[in-house]
Amino acid sequence: MVHEADIAAVAAVALTRDGHDGQEYWITGPEALTPPDKVRVLAEVLGREVRYAELSRDEIVARWRREGYSDEDVAFLLTMRTDPPEAGYTVLPTVEKVTGRPARTFAQWVRENAAAFGG
Repeated sequence: MVHEADIAAVAAVALTRDGHDGQEYWITGPEALTPPDKVRVLAEVLGREVRYAELSRDEIVARWRREGYSDEDVAFLLTMRTDPPEAGYTVLPTVEKVTGRPARTFAQWVRENAAAFGG
């Protein structure tokens, strides 16, 4: 999870300050969160119960097919769901190294966007 303001902050520094020519920045948030982790944070920050019900493999595949995903897309999404590459759960210090301040947490994002959750 990457806060959109962190993406903007890294871009602003890279585009307006010297020393960033030719650099490639991989941006992550400060924590790797599973779906249950995200639900726990949502519940804590919003101060109410939020339930998580994971769909079975068959249920999620049926949903993706109804939504028009190709067989190739479904295979890719299943792989990402069950065996994501290391980059999918590796936290990088990019935001802090480029901007000089830590990346924002998912909890911070939820607080800033609580109204979108009816809170």
